Amino acid sequence: VARACGLAVRILHIVQQYNVNSQKHNLPILELGIGICYRQSPPSFLFDGDSRIIISPSINLADRLSSCNKMLRKRFKDQNKMFNLYVFQDAPEEAFRATTDDLSLRYNVNGIELNPEGFAKLSQEINLKSVLYPVDMNENVTLYTGTVPTLTGGYQRLAIREANILQIKPETMDVICETPTKYYEVCTKPEIFEFIKNTQT
Repeated sequence: VARACGLAVRILHIVQQYNVNSQKHNLPILELGIGICYRQSPPSFLFDGDSRIIISPSINLADRLSSCNKMLRKRFKDQNKMFNLYVFQDAPEEAFRATTDDLSLRYNVNGIELNPEGFAKLSQEINLKSVLYPVDMNENVTLYTGTVPTLTGGYQRLAIREANILQIKPETMDVICETPTKYYEVCTKPEIFEFIKNTQT
């Protein structure tokens, strides 16, 4: 999981570098969302001749984690955001707990979502320390940070944001309340890593 998170961060950094060059030449920019899903149960396989096809709920969930709701995309379009992932639900908590499917609504543009089981596995793989990141005068965000060894022998720092899913009204998208369900974003903004660096020196 740790290396998957590090790879996802590097993918988005490469995309951002290409986008800077594209903007200079008035070309369209690339936007994507990434979902990282870990499950303890092993995947199943089907065989098509000599080809092996993986079947796993993790693949479907990762696809949902990487998605972006059209209404949320339109709502967040012109906002200057520190984070690239926001998760909502448009039904009461009881309805969501009654199913194993992920029915959440997501804004994920150039963001990386890690499922809760993946975060638990990441916590076992590397030493994570919690840091409070001040978004503004009235709000602090919980971050978990640690380093993962790379194939070249160095280390890459990760920053994981923990947040609560918000329940919203489906008609107006207004926030009703904060639910107890957590979601996790693998952060990519340089300002966050600069803050972590300054707090640890």
